[in-house]
Amino acid sequence: MSRSGMKVSHKTRNVFGDMQLAKQSGAFLLLTSNRGSGFIEIAEQGVATSKDDFVSHLPSNACRHAIYDTGAKLIYFMWVPDDSPVQDRMTTSSTKESVITASPRISFSYEVHSQDEVLEKLSKH
Repeated sequence: MSRSGMKVSHKTRNVFGDMQLAKQSGAFLLLTSNRGSGFIEIAEQGVATSKDDFVSHLPSNACRHAIYDTGAKLIYFMWVPDDSPVQDRMTTSSTKESVITASPRISFSYEVHSQDEVLEKLSKH
C-alpha cells in the first residue's frame, strides 16, 4: 500500500501481467489515482506507433503513472507536468511505489516534467 493509502486495482494488476507476458513494443498504460475508489486505475491503455505518439498521450496539466514497453523491458515514468495541481503531484508521488511494486518487470524508473524529458529518457533504451 502507498503512503496515500491507495492500492493498485486488481484490473490494473491483471493488465500489468498481460503486458509483461506480451512484451509488445510501444504498448503503454497511463494510470491515475482515483480518490473516490481509493485505487490506482487505468486512465488509458494502447499501443503507440512511435515514441512521439506515446508522448502525445500524456496530459499537459494532469499527473499520471506511465508505463511504456520497449519490447525488452518496461519503463516507468512518474509524469508530473509543471502545470498540474499541487494535490495531484503529491498523490502521484505518494503512490509511485505501489505502482512499481505491482509490476516487477519495470527495469527503469524516471520522474519527468516535460515531453522532451520523456523522449530523452526513451532515447536511451
